[in-house]
Amino acid sequence: MNIRSGLARLSPRPLLVCSFILLVIGLVSAPSCSPGSSSTRTPSTPSNVSATTTSAPYAIAVLQNDKQIASLTISDLSKLTQVKANVAGTDEQGPALLSVLSLAGITDFGEVTVYGFSKGRVTSAELTLKKAEITDNVILALVTRGTAKLTGTDIGAQKMIIDVSKLVVR
Repeated sequence: MNIRSGLARLSPRPLLVCSFILLVIGLVSAPSCSPGSSSTRTPSTPSNVSATTTSAPYAIAVLQNDKQIASLTISDLSKLTQVKANVAGTDEQGPALLSVLSLAGITDFGEVTVYGFSKGRVTSAELTLKKAEITDNVILALVTRGTAKLTGTDIGAQKMIIDVSKLVVR
């Protein structure tokens, strides 16, 4: 008798019973994985490490002459006049980049480099705009997750920078 013919004659019932028993044993032996269960184990924290972790609130750093001159939060940006734009079929709203620069105290400049991420957060990205390219249609749109993205009808979807982190003014 070969192995294949021996397996063909086995009834599936013992296999099902064994599978069921193993499943029950697995569920019973792992109560900490079940919903609503609590663990009595308390994680230890080394004495030189704080037990609470806080992340810094989102802010856009504005630099000029290699020096940070401002740190603008979403709250700061939302207080500026909001511009509406439809970019690639999506309605965007936020302050004009010129208004943001003015809030930071910048009135005269040659170019601005915007740092953040490419659409989809695949890679970090940057976009340098000459002063003549920055119109009232170039905006820092406020995003529902609490960040801002460089967009606008004069930028287009291909050049959009999301999660803007820094504006470097020259």
